[in-house]
Amino acid sequence: CAQPCRMPYRFYAGDRKLSRGQEKYLLSPKDINTVEILPQLIDAGINSFKIEGRMKRPEYAAAVTMMYRKYVDLYLEKGQEAYDKQLRSDEYRKDMLLLQDVYNRGGFSEGYSRTYNGKSMMSLYRPNHSGVYVGKVTSIKGNKLFIALEEDVNAQDILEIRHQEEEGYEFTVKDDHRAGESLTTNVGIRLDSKEHGKRDRYPGDSAAGKLTKSASSIKVGHEVYRTKNNQLLEQLAAKYLQKDKQEPLQGHLVAKCGEALSFTITWKEHSVTVLKDLVQEAQKQPMTQEKLAAPLEKTGDTLFYFDRLRIEMGENIFVPVAWLNEIRREAIVQLQDLIAESYRRVLSDRSKDIPAALKEARATSRGMSVSVQTQEQFKEAIAFSQVTSIYADYDSFLLSDITGIAAESAAAGKELYLSLPHICRLDIYERLKKELSEIIKRKDIHGFLVKNLEELALLHSLQSYEHGKKLILNYNLYTYNKEAKCFFAELDRHKKLGIIRFTAPVELNSQELDTLGIEDSDLIVYGYQAVMVSAQCLYKSTEGCKKCIQGNQGTLVDRMGKSFYVRTYCKGCYNILYNGQPLSLLKYKEEIERLNPAALRLDFTRESRGEVKSILSAFQAAFYGQKQKVAEPVDYTTGHFKRGIE
Repeated sequence: CAQPCRMPYRFYAGDRKLSRGQEKYLLSPKDINTVEILPQLIDAGINSFKIEGRMKRPEYAAAVTMMYRKYVDLYLEKGQEAYDKQLRSDEYRKDMLLLQDVYNRGGFSEGYSRTYNGKSMMSLYRPNHSGVYVGKVTSIKGNKLFIALEEDVNAQDILEIRHQEEEGYEFTVKDDHRAGESLTTNVGIRLDSKEHGKRDRYPGDSAAGKLTKSASSIKVGHEVYRTKNNQLLEQLAAKYLQKDKQEPLQGHLVAKCGEALSFTITWKEHSVTVLKDLVQEAQKQPMTQEKLAAPLEKTGDTLFYFDRLRIEMGENIFVPVAWLNEIRREAIVQLQDLIAESYRRVLSDRSKDIPAALKEARATSRGMSVSVQTQEQFKEAIAFSQVTSIYADYDSFLLSDITGIAAESAAAGKELYLSLPHICRLDIYERLKKELSEIIKRKDIHGFLVKNLEELALLHSLQSYEHGKKLILNYNLYTYNKEAKCFFAELDRHKKLGIIRFTAPVELNSQELDTLGIEDSDLIVYGYQAVMVSAQCLYKSTEGCKKCIQGNQGTLVDRMGKSFYVRTYCKGCYNILYNGQPLSLLKYKEEIERLNPAALRLDFTRESRGEVKSILSAFQAAFYGQKQKVAEPVDYTTGHFKRGIE
């Protein structure tokens, strides 16, 4: 992940800019904190909580894990009443302050647990650590500032004076101060750009530069935030990072004259025994148990220490210290290998388990599958002889439109599949359940393009297979490797879902697709590709909800000036960000034919009827031997087909 959600953007509807002021981190959600609702999550049946620590400092992972362990145990041991009491305590307030100190982006949210979407979940002003509010500037005398503290601050803490979420003036605290005290600091002038005192217009603009602050730009009432709690980080490091966790071992050394030196170590159910040379009779001073034990107990920076070490020795023996060190090292290495091996998963080639219907999905000559989002695109697609299947987007058509499209498709000899929503939350699920129960009865609708597991479960509950409906899995339901294919094949066999095809993963390059085998899959060869599907509507986060207008279209511009097409799907209350350049694999005809996909898929989103005709003509001519000149798209990308994942 290159973290595109943490980058600044501008959002436009046509030529009108909808993003305002410093609210430019339009895709940046706040970090999730669900401590308050842990009892409800536990009661819902969740038995494992994932702590996301990627690209965070280790102190963050330690602090969050510590806090979740504390509150999970509190609920499990003392119940809801004690938990509610804890939430009202000063201890809880300080615990949450600790979590904010290690990292937060303008506070926390509970994710989608109790909120559908909205600005309260987003960190629109800044994508990085926001810090903890500790006080306000109360007076200024020259370059000397006086700050009334509302939280304790420590020596070497870093504080930032800011106004309305703007980046501010940072300084390091020299001494400890308690809440209620006044902190005094001298503020010098810091010049970071040629335009002193001016704010960035936008990264990439001609006059961009860091915000500059001087004593004259700081006003009474400006807020002060701590962006680094030095004492807290040191405490976490000392407790969790600088002390390695070691596992207890049981050891048994046998050292008897004329017998091989034997050392057995045991961890849980795993045990190894290492032998050395024959133990000799002592010529001078014989060994003692203490002398034998001392080298063995030096486990150092390994994963283990000896909780119990039993020594069985004969009389008047001699064992070189080097032997003891060697036998300890070898035993620990063998034990580690044994433990690791016990967790190894041996995967057999289960590709033979994939049903023949999936292995040989292309029973006839390969055709083109075309997904459409408008009536104009549909009208053009059914006119092409090589188009065998139409995928009509459920979120783009009214129910009455779908019945009309189904009838026209049947008359044109095309199979019609309903392309289901990307996101299937409860209200969408209930609406789908009501509408699909009628749709699956229609003989002119052949099946569904499925994009998530909820939809698979729904179609199973509606017994769509009993109505003869076929399912095609979109690339969201990953078949990134053969094991994934086997998973869905087994699911299909047990549940009788009616899966007939997959969709080739969009990240794999041509060589990887060849290794995987895509004879049972659609291969997307054209289309504006979705780079992000989000329940956070860009209209709602900027100008406000526009649900009265189905299918708002906008443009998101990144810091490099690159544009992304944005489409809102008000029917399902989410939006999709599409790459500004369409994918086109037109020039890779020979490689694609060697891959032998079940169908060539072309996804149309924003194209006009004329563009659909031109693109379909080009692909039909290139892949089906029609004698006409093939025109390459002017501005396009080949996606991962040659590049793969970087």
